[in-house]
Amino acid sequence: MSDDALLFTGPLGRLGVEDVLQFVAQAGLAACVSFETEDRVHGWPRAVDLAVAEGRLVGLGPRGTGMRLGDLVVGRRIATRHAVEAIASATADRPALPAVDRRLGARLVAARLCDEALLEDLLWERHARVVWGLLAWDRGRFTVTARAAGVRTAAAVPVDPPLPLAGLLLDGLQRAETALAHGIDFAAAIAAESDPASS
Repeated sequence: MSDDALLFTGPLGRLGVEDVLQFVAQAGLAACVSFETEDRVHGWPRAVDLAVAEGRLVGLGPRGTGMRLGDLVVGRRIATRHAVEAIASATADRPALPAVDRRLGARLVAARLCDEALLEDLLWERHARVVWGLLAWDRGRFTVTARAAGVRTAAAVPVDPPLPLAGLLLDGLQRAETALAHGIDFAAAIAAESDPASS
């Protein structure tokens, strides 16, 4: 995006991630909302890009797209990593098969490892975890840039159907409060659950 598309930017701190996202959602903007911070332990840069339109999350990335669907399936113990890899690679060797839906979710349903309702739940959770993880960021920067409604960034992962930001934020904040009441570090819990190596 060009610099003239910049709507506003600033530091995270007094203004939190939830404040920025609530403002963008309530304003009904079609925007790319980017967050950048530094990992406190390693000092590595971290970034997440969200595509928002009319109060809904419509895309993730190209930075910070979260867990892959296959990792979430394994993490939720719906299938073994071996089974997911076998399904994922079944059509990779035969790219000339036009009738095969190449999306992993469709192949998991076809293999009867999950049904449509569970797949929808998994996709919602995959996208929601990105927003939940952002709620733990208390420092860094945010940038909101305008984008034409309906325009998708080529490298972004589409969120289909789009998810209401207000619902994602409310759910994430409730989860954070529950974690706090039980003495659990919400940010660490989300990170651990999202780490494919921990499953």
